Amino acid sequence: ALTHFDIRFVLEHNDNIRLNLPVADSGELRYQRVQQLLGQQFIQNAYWIDAESINMRLSGWLGHPSDARAQADLQYVYVNGRIVKDKTISHALRMAYDGILHGHQHSSYLLFLEVDPENIDVNVHPTKHEIRFLNQREVHEFVRHYAKETLSQFQTASADLSQAMKVEESTTNFNYQSQPKYQEQFNLHRNHVETEFSDRKSTRLNSSHRCLSR
Repeated sequence: ALTHFDIRFVLEHNDNIRLNLPVADSGELRYQRVQQLLGQQFIQNAYWIDAESINMRLSGWLGHPSDARAQADLQYVYVNGRIVKDKTISHALRMAYDGILHGHQHSSYLLFLEVDPENIDVNVHPTKHEIRFLNQREVHEFVRHYAKETLSQFQTASADLSQAMKVEESTTNFNYQSQPKYQEQFNLHRNHVETEFSDRKSTRLNSSHRCLSR
């Protein structure tokens, strides 16, 4: 449901609809779906990232440091539309958050990585949940660099974490245009989604998927 936005999902239990996710063919609906699945606090506080190189693109949300969790239970990475668990990406993101999170805190994120399929080995695990990048070093540096750049506004030396969340962009020492937050993030997200769906609109069917749990 977090990647197939062109499909409607309905969860029923004992003849009651517990979850209803309409087709998200606009930025607003896509944003609402992520909010419904991952929570209002995550989506409103997270920072949008959209970075691209010659053969890779990384987009999605990096969770705000104030929303760090005791467990790594809100970490979603999709590679070419498939959810995966990958040590290369996980390590790159831990390095990006290094110095921002304290102790055994875990970051939260929802990220979509697009890469050349020829650079991926999908046969390293029977369930296909694990992959191996043939260009691991390049992927690691790409993810680490742009995630770190997005999160650089939180690098506030010895400041208390709660105060670090309130630091103005002008007080940072990084020559970097800050990533959009809520309102700007919504507009940016909508633009990307509308472009993506306009290419498919002529061929997309109004499909739905009904999940029944009894």
